[in-house]
Amino acid sequence: MSVTVRWYNEDKQALVLAFSTPWDWQQFALVDDELEYGFLSVKHTVDLLIDLRQAGPMPMDMFDLLADAYADATPNLGRYIFLGADAAFKQQMETAESYYQVYGGYLEYIFVETMAAAHQAIGQLNREK
Repeated sequence: MSVTVRWYNEDKQALVLAFSTPWDWQQFALVDDELEYGFLSVKHTVDLLIDLRQAGPMPMDMFDLLADAYADATPNLGRYIFLGADAAFKQQMETAESYYQVYGGYLEYIFVETMAAAHQAIGQLNREK
């Protein structure tokens, strides 16, 4: 499958949502329940590590989906950690964030280039909370 979900570690500090080209929304829908269950299965804060290193171009409506489906529905969502995002994705994310803020929303996210940097970010967030 080209869209997968798994726990980052045994402590369940983060869920990893990984995309691999080619993928489609139907494949994403198959793992959406797994994501929701993952957040609901623990009481502590959980980051969402989105691995884009093999994703290919992401459609603009991806940002609406992330904001609507997880930021509002999962009270224990820590932050989005985007691994391997390209420049176009980063620009789209900034645009989506501006749009979301107009309606009173807030997205906490960071961009990282390596899994080591993602590991450090996950550890940092959980030390802060």
